[in-house]
Amino acid sequence: MIKPAIGIALTLSILGGCATTNGDATQEGGLWDAIVNDVGGGYDRRTKTLEEELEESKREKEEAEEQQQRLKAAGE
Repeated sequence: MIKPAIGIALTLSILGGCATTNGDATQEGGLWDAIVNDVGGGYDRRTKTLEEELEESKREKEEAEEQQQRLKAAGE
């Protein structure tokens, strides 16, 4: 009877740990966190977020360069 209870407690502890992960293994570390993030899609979500941020930065840079061109043209 004690062995199943230990197994259940261990399983709940592991599942509880999975629920608290934020998908960023760089801040949490450890092989288990890496496996959980990979299987749970944490890396995919983080990668997508970073790609979206990169695209936004590129758009902002292009807009700033266009504005700089307009200001140079207006000043000449």
